[in-house]
Amino acid sequence: MSDDGRKPILTLRGVTRTFVMGEVKVEVLRGIDLEIPSGRLTIILGPSGSGKTTLLNLVGGIDAPSTGELAFDGTALTDLSERALTRYRREQVGFVFQFYNLVPTLTALENVMVGTELVEDPMDPRKALEVVDLADRVDHFPAQLSGGEQQRVAIARALAKDPRLLLCDEPTGALDLETGRLILGLLRRVCDELGKTVIIVTHNSAIAGLADRIVRVGSGVIDSVRENERVLPVEEIAW
Repeated sequence: MSDDGRKPILTLRGVTRTFVMGEVKVEVLRGIDLEIPSGRLTIILGPSGSGKTTLLNLVGGIDAPSTGELAFDGTALTDLSERALTRYRREQVGFVFQFYNLVPTLTALENVMVGTELVEDPMDPRKALEVVDLADRVDHFPAQLSGGEQQRVAIARALAKDPRLLLCDEPTGALDLETGRLILGLLRRVCDELGKTVIIVTHNSAIAGLADRIVRVGSGVIDSVRENERVLPVEEIAW
C-alpha cells in the first residue's frame, strides 16, 4: 500500500534479469522489490546502464524476469501464457518512446487508428487526438509535424487503446525544453484527468519534480523510493 493508501497496480518481488552472451552473464536487475501505485505518475530515474529501461520492459510484458514475481493488479504476469501476456500488452499497456515510431506514410489519425485495431473497446481516435490538442492535425503526415507534435500523436496512439498503464521511455529525450515541458504537462494531465497510471523512465533528474513518486535505480538495484512532497507545476521544471 502506498503512503496515500492507494493499492499498488504493479508489484515486483525479488525480480532479477540476467542476459547471457556466450559464456558471459550480465546481471542487469538484481533483486528488485517495488510497488507502483495506481493512478499516479511515477518517475524511474537512473543513469544509462542502470537497468531502468529493462525494468520498464518487464513491467510492459515485453520481457520476462529471470527470477522473482511481477504482478499486475494482483495477477502474476510471470504465470501467464504467451497468449495471455500478449493480451495484457494489447489491452492494459500503452507505450511511448523517445523516438516516436510513427508510420511515415500514414496521417496522424491513421497512426492513432493503428493502436485502436488491437483492442475491443478503444477510445475514438479523433477523441484521442483531441486529448493531446491535435484535433486540427488529423490529416497531417509525420513529416508535416514538429517533433513535439509527433510525440503527441504517439501519446494519442497509446491512449487510444484506453490502457490502464502508460509507459514512457525518455519521452522528452529528443525535444527542447519548451516542447519537453508541453509533453510533460500532457502526461501529468493524462494521469490527473484520465486516471491513468503513468511511468516515465528517464536519466534527467530535472523532471523528477513532476512525479508523485520517484524511484532511483543504480547498477540494477533500487537505490531509493520516495513520495514527492510537492509536485512542481511544469512551468518550474527546467534542464
